[in-house]
Amino acid sequence: MLRSPVRKTKPTQTRVTPPAFVADCAPAANSSLQKIQELLAKINLAIKSSGNLRRDIKQDVCHCTKEIETILLSNPSMVPNTQADPAATTAAVRLAVREEMARFKPPDCDTVRQAVREELAKFKPPEPTSVRQAMREELAKFQPSAIAPKAPSSAMTRTYAESARAPPRKAPTPPRTLPSIIIKTSKEDPNQPSVLDQWKSKVSFRDTTFAPTKVKPIGKNALRVDFESPDHCAEALKRANAVPGLKAEEARKRKPLIILKGINKDTNREELLDIIAQQNAVPIEGMRLCFPLKNRNEKLYNVVLEVQPTIYKKFIESERVNIEHQRVRAAEFSRFVQCYKCLEFGHTNNKCRADYYPCSHCASTAHSFANCPNKNKSEALKCINCTRHNEKTGSNAGTKHSATNSKICPRIIHTRNILQETVDYGF
Repeated sequence: MLRSPVRKTKPTQTRVTPPAFVADCAPAANSSLQKIQELLAKINLAIKSSGNLRRDIKQDVCHCTKEIETILLSNPSMVPNTQADPAATTAAVRLAVREEMARFKPPDCDTVRQAVREELAKFKPPEPTSVRQAMREELAKFQPSAIAPKAPSSAMTRTYAESARAPPRKAPTPPRTLPSIIIKTSKEDPNQPSVLDQWKSKVSFRDTTFAPTKVKPIGKNALRVDFESPDHCAEALKRANAVPGLKAEEARKRKPLIILKGINKDTNREELLDIIAQQNAVPIEGMRLCFPLKNRNEKLYNVVLEVQPTIYKKFIESERVNIEHQRVRAAEFSRFVQCYKCLEFGHTNNKCRADYYPCSHCASTAHSFANCPNKNKSEALKCINCTRHNEKTGSNAGTKHSATNSKICPRIIHTRNILQETVDYGF
């Protein structure tokens, strides 16, 4: 019986499929060493591009691949034969990488926390006093050498308890008005001596127990003389009128103005004076409602009152006025007004009759402040009122400021002081 010949088959070889980063190394190399270097480079790239590993693990794996490459370069005998199976080479590299990764033990969280605490314990932040001193030294470098740096203020080192124990803020003290007389010439004669010369030469106080507090020329050929008491003022008035050619009279005083801020709109304005007089125990005859003003809050409004000196003193010292369910704030209201069109004093914009509107920033008459091309240039500052005053009187007052700056403009300050002298604040 014939047997069919047995067909011999070659044993199948199991091929290990390399990972993606190993498969990318398919191009042939001249030596196994180059292949290993390429594989290590691919491992480094794959580790760095992975987003699932912590940064410290990535760094350690990359360090391990560098160590493998260094060992292979220093020991060429460890490099496998170039004729070796690529699959076996890949498996050997994988095994080596696994062994190196198995040796790595990442530090536990407690160890990291302890190391951070130790480093923070070594750090000592600078004391606040040393920081302040360093800041003062740096700021002192920008000051002129002629000016010594100011001593540190004690308020910088005060604690909250010390601030709480500090005495309360004192209420503002109302100004005091001295009684005064105005002296003029009874006849306008160019050959007649000045009022000041006649006052000094013909009015004497040698036989009295007082003297004028202040003598100030006002206007053209006129004097204002202040005294400490109404009795002294009356005696000086009698003596001045006894001099031929002089005419004296008591200075006219205006009642002071106060502003009440934040009155509820539910309070009727027609009944406001009655409410203030009743709730604050002041005579209604000593008050006059001048005009209302707008408040920032639409539900509130402000009013300006003209009051007697005694009422003014009471409201200013208490700083509060009772109105219905409120204690509204009371403050002095100045009679000073300035026109923002012609920049002169004594009237407002809606009553201005000027045909030109100079610039409050650079004093130019060719344009107003809204169209000023030098609005952002501090070197162009020039006050038109102070400039005109210098040209008229020959004085040398500073002009490097805005014409509407009420804090530093000499003309505004002078006008305010004159107006304050005409207000009767009481003796």
